Amino acid sequence: MHGGGAAEAQQPTRIPRIGYLVLSPLSEAPSPERAAFLDGLRELGWVEGKTVAIEYRSAKWNPELFTEERTGREGPFPCAVRR
Repeated sequence: MHGGGAAEAQQPTRIPRIGYLVLSPLSEAPSPERAAFLDGLRELGWVEGKTVAIEYRSAKWNPELFTEERTGREGPFPCAVRR
């Protein structure tokens, strides 16, 4: 007989996280590049918010903020940088 204790409870699944950092401000509607990025993820079977988390950050046209945004509040922000 199995006990129903906390030790047998399923652990929440952690999903992979992608950092998305751009020089321009993030717009309400995705830019063509961001839309293509999301389409490519979907083609590979990744679904934002379900199988992958995407954290968006903007340097707001200030290249010096790239370093600040990459080392943000939650530690290093692994990302690919596109200018």
